[in-house]
Amino acid sequence: MQGSPRRILITLLALGLGGIIALLLLEVGLRIYNPIPRTVRGRSITLPVNRSVIYTNPMKTSKVDRQVTVTRNRLGFRGPDPPDDLDAWLSVIAVGGSTTECRFLSDDRTWPALVAARLDAVYDSVWLNNAGLDGHSTFGHMVLLEQIVLDLHPDYLLLLVGVNDVGRDDLSQFDLSIDPAAQSLRDRFIAASELLSTMQVLYRSLHASRLGLEHLRELDLTTVPRIPVDERAIAAAVRAHRTRFTEPYSKRLTRIVEMSRAAGSEPVLITQPVLWGETVDPTTGIDLGPLAYSGTNGATRWRVLEAYNDVTRRIGAEHGVLVIDAARRMPKDSRLYYDWMHYSNEGAAEMAGIVASELIPWIERRSALKSPSGSGDRADLAPRKEIVTDQDP
Repeated sequence: MQGSPRRILITLLALGLGGIIALLLLEVGLRIYNPIPRTVRGRSITLPVNRSVIYTNPMKTSKVDRQVTVTRNRLGFRGPDPPDDLDAWLSVIAVGGSTTECRFLSDDRTWPALVAARLDAVYDSVWLNNAGLDGHSTFGHMVLLEQIVLDLHPDYLLLLVGVNDVGRDDLSQFDLSIDPAAQSLRDRFIAASELLSTMQVLYRSLHASRLGLEHLRELDLTTVPRIPVDERAIAAAVRAHRTRFTEPYSKRLTRIVEMSRAAGSEPVLITQPVLWGETVDPTTGIDLGPLAYSGTNGATRWRVLEAYNDVTRRIGAEHGVLVIDAARRMPKDSRLYYDWMHYSNEGAAEMAGIVASELIPWIERRSALKSPSGSGDRADLAPRKEIVTDQDP
């Protein structure tokens, strides 16, 4: 029996050493090949570049194409590579989450691509890229701007924001990490490890799923359960978000506006449209308000999101930023969405029309204000296409 403690110690040491070796092997293996895509690692952006993928859409629906083409340029964005003389072009980058990326729509079906086509019909030399990244909140937007986008000095930034910030209480540490000096030892340690970074991505993905931000299933309104609309419950939910979440969101959005303008890029804020609401869906005739979603209903979800959209509107007004209020202009019609927030082909076209209808006249007004003095930079003097008509000789 005297040797028993020694054997136990040896066994524990062997198990510990085996565990360490297994973790090291897993770390090395993930560095060689990691099947879990990551866009934010620590405070760094990692994007797939120069890649074109054609896949069969997992959703069996006529609302989106069966075969989807997703192409990434050398920046990792959707759209053409930046030209060598980018300063001579009207340059626009769309930033947002999955509702900007539109990864279940083909390259030419996304709303940023359709906005680009409308701009191209009016102006010469238009370059527009879609920098939307699935799941990104305003934290991810700041990192993306800081590390990639603002180095390009685009003329305009289209920022579709809000829905990925709703109820997110895991953003405070992210905000601290924007400042390298404030980044904790823990955050640096996680960023340095492939294994820990991957585990962090899985945790955040699970959290996003619990918040209802995943989009792999087509929505069938006829099968959705009902939860009665309770005005007191709605008021309490909105109050809770305004107490805890909307002020930090306001600060992040203000920071994005300041970062953009400091780099010579003019931000354009876009409020977040969704199918949640307090109206009847014209396609199905179903009242959207009581439809259940993640423990609550459409009426509650809509008013909570509107608290964040109100922040977007306020920040735009305070800083003289154009706000395209897509949240109020986009019809709440199920034919425009394949789930509660992601656009169908028709929805993306509708969204593009809303954005272009306000963006183009606004660019025109900026050009008109700057032209007489000749003091505007190229961003303010968008070159219009020359209209040629047939004339008799």
